[in-house]
Amino acid sequence: MKIKSIVLLVFLSSLFTTQIAKNESPSFFFNENNSNNNDTLNNLKIISQWSWGACNSIQIYDEYAFIANGCLIQIFNISSPSSPVLIGEIANEDQVSLLTQFSHYLVSYYPFKIFDISNINNIEVVYLNKSIYAVQKIFVDSNFLYLGDFGGGIKILNIEDPQNPIELGHIKCSGEQVTGIAVYNSILFATTADGLTLDIFNIQNKNEPELINNYYLGGIGGDLFVYNNNLFVGKSTFSNFNIYKIETSEKL
Repeated sequence: MKIKSIVLLVFLSSLFTTQIAKNESPSFFFNENNSNNNDTLNNLKIISQWSWGACNSIQIYDEYAFIANGCLIQIFNISSPSSPVLIGEIANEDQVSLLTQFSHYLVSYYPFKIFDISNINNIEVVYLNKSIYAVQKIFVDSNFLYLGDFGGGIKILNIEDPQNPIELGHIKCSGEQVTGIAVYNSILFATTADGLTLDIFNIQNKNEPELINNYYLGGIGGDLFVYNNNLFVGKSTFSNFNIYKIETSEKL
């Protein structure tokens, strides 16, 4: 279905705008020096810590945490968060930089692998593809996996059968090094590390994604997140993020 138009409206409160103009922290943002914060936020405290190696990525499944630590994927039982227990490690042939999870599967990179983690005592690799490389961002939406790469491309995979992902269409963003991917109905939003725009695509036909618009952000785009019909856009310059309300002229 052809999309007639998309309007992105800045959805920021007057309080936010006023305080940003004054270089003040908005009162609804956490700041340890801001006495107006909710007591719960002011009382954040560490209840446990694992101090061995890096934590490049983390995913939670059931009562288990999967942590990317160098060439290992470490598995913790977190049923008691104050006393996490290391119960296993998966050795990898290279540095694990990205993890994501869907259903009872764990996706890791590099190389691109899909694990069946339904049986924590018998985790199996159900798919391996070493020809997928330079991945910067992994995003899952329903039965589709989106892989953003260093060159500014996004591969779309159908993962309805995780043992046999099917590559569908390919998206070319306006910049390089994909930093953010988010999906709202049949719209895909993307940002890149060297671009000043939010790239917007129609992905109703995932074999042939269509560029709708390049929305000027005024800063290099960071990560993205969609909640309800609001789009949260991080920016790595100017140290801020915007919240947009997504409106379409017809139902997608």
